[in-house]
Amino acid sequence: MLYKSVIGFDFMKLDVQYRNKTLFINKRPLNFDFVVGNAFVVEDRVIFLLQIPSNDKTVRNIYCLNSECAFLWQVQSVLEKFPNLTEELPLEGMSLNDNGNISAYDFYGRNFEIDSKTGNILDYSVSR
Repeated sequence: MLYKSVIGFDFMKLDVQYRNKTLFINKRPLNFDFVVGNAFVVEDRVIFLLQIPSNDKTVRNIYCLNSECAFLWQVQSVLEKFPNLTEELPLEGMSLNDNGNISAYDFYGRNFEIDSKTGNILDYSVSR
């Protein structure tokens, strides 16, 4: 899968593409251990989700980089934010809300609203 997003500012453009385990920011490749499942630009940041295989224990799989490819944040732990939940799973998909926050979901049908500036989880609901 290949995704391309060009966001223009007076001072900057970000070209983001991904294929398999590589994310390209302005043609600069970044390689990961897992497939890049989704990526988009929010202001001057790139937010992306890595697809985690079912046999791997990685769970905090949404990340944010700046335009220079420097790491800004990794999504907050679900169990840190909501200690009453008993299990944390990798997030399976994400999208950008109209309010600028990220909507992400896991296998259990839990939908999490995530602050796109900090990676902190703001709220969750269950859709199943």
